[in-house]
Amino acid sequence: MKYWLLLLILSIFTGCESLEDTYSDYAEGGALRYLGKCRELNVQPGWKRLIVTWENHVDPVIDKIKLSWSLDGVGRDTLLPKGTTSCSITGLENGTYEIAVYSMDKDGNTSLPALEYMRPYTADHENVMSFTRLVDKYFFVKDRLALVFGEWSDKIETAALSYYSQGVQKNLLLDGDFIDEHKYYLLPDAIDPDSKVVVERSGRLEGCSDLIVFEPYELNRHRTYTPDFKELMRVKYGQRDVTEQFVATLETLEIDYNISTLEDILNMPALKTLSLAKNRYLHPSYLSTYKSDSKLNDVDISVFALEVATEVTGLKVERYNKHYFPRDEFDFVEEKGNPELPEITYLKPVGWEYTYVGEKDYENETDISVLFDEVSGGGWKSATSYDKAFRHEFIVDMLTLVTLKGIVVTQQEPRLSSQVNYIAQKIQVKTSIDGETWTDATYVVENTLGATKGETTILYFPSSREAKYIKFVVTDQGNASGTSFAVSLQKIRMF
Repeated sequence: MKYWLLLLILSIFTGCESLEDTYSDYAEGGALRYLGKCRELNVQPGWKRLIVTWENHVDPVIDKIKLSWSLDGVGRDTLLPKGTTSCSITGLENGTYEIAVYSMDKDGNTSLPALEYMRPYTADHENVMSFTRLVDKYFFVKDRLALVFGEWSDKIETAALSYYSQGVQKNLLLDGDFIDEHKYYLLPDAIDPDSKVVVERSGRLEGCSDLIVFEPYELNRHRTYTPDFKELMRVKYGQRDVTEQFVATLETLEIDYNISTLEDILNMPALKTLSLAKNRYLHPSYLSTYKSDSKLNDVDISVFALEVATEVTGLKVERYNKHYFPRDEFDFVEEKGNPELPEITYLKPVGWEYTYVGEKDYENETDISVLFDEVSGGGWKSATSYDKAFRHEFIVDMLTLVTLKGIVVTQQEPRLSSQVNYIAQKIQVKTSIDGETWTDATYVVENTLGATKGETTILYFPSSREAKYIKFVVTDQGNASGTSFAVSLQKIRMF
């Protein structure tokens, strides 16, 4: 038994010696030795820099630390003294860098790298670009500046508005208390013409080690308009682009229906009179229900715009009924009642011929001629559909060429509240000389109608036009639950 145990021990030593010989063969006659690798590599982003920290290995042969960084295949490196545990890599551009830290001996041999990836903060970083600009909106009104501030952020360190007044540079210092108290603010000083107004900010971003001094940005004098206002200019004046030349000559503006905001009046230097809902001719019997039917989405900025315009430009503001500000009255607004229809001489519908064209066979018991004659009072309503909304066309042959300047549309007075949903919201108006070629009578295809009980809407054509035929198109409206569809009108008259 002793002899067998001795043989086993000898065989083990022989095997180990053979394995070392094998390692030596692969290592060109000597055992490979790796330097101790750096540990706990951490990279933090700063402003155009990365802050790198790490822990060194205790390997005694380490002579230096090699730090390298690369972006898109282009790299640089630096050698640091033994024992260094941190370094700031500066002058970096936007992008995600590969950071590698090596241990190095006197012969230039390096350890395996400790690797990390990080992106510095630069002007092109989305978090920098999205940092609060503080000024949400602004308007140059004559020589004054009207400002709408955004929410203050605790990430802001300093902020100021820099401008020139009477040749002297001034700074309006901004902080949380000021912004909370002055979300809407009219700068008291007159701004020098052609001088720069600049917003300066500094602040901190999540995970950034540095205070960032953001590039100042200028409040330019280029006018921008809301989508609702652009659409209003297209409907009323055929302006597809609101040009400086156009607003420089517009002295009177009438706004009648829902609109998001009135702030755009601050971009109209020649405006003298603003009339609100002047062309909404409500039926006297329903004033208490509909006198505030036209609404604003943003009341606060609209009131601010009116206050600034009346103070700085002397704008006259007229409001009919209680539209737009139903709960408020203002000293700068001249309150009006329900507007009165102007005297209009209507065309006599003598012998006119009427044709109905629709997507559905017309089975209504009421003839469409009641829409145009002078005596009937029952109005017209399409047959109720329970599957979809249909389109309805009325063609009027006036028998001879006439000169048209516009039309007047009056809504029905539904007896049942459920029928109010069917009141026509829009109408198309087209004219023709031969009954084959049709032209839109207004600047737009569809025209908004005042959609309250018995309300009257006047649609003035941009210019007088000759026509023998006139076509009207309306579309079914759905009830509140969307289970039935129909459309109604009381009267259409031409002048």
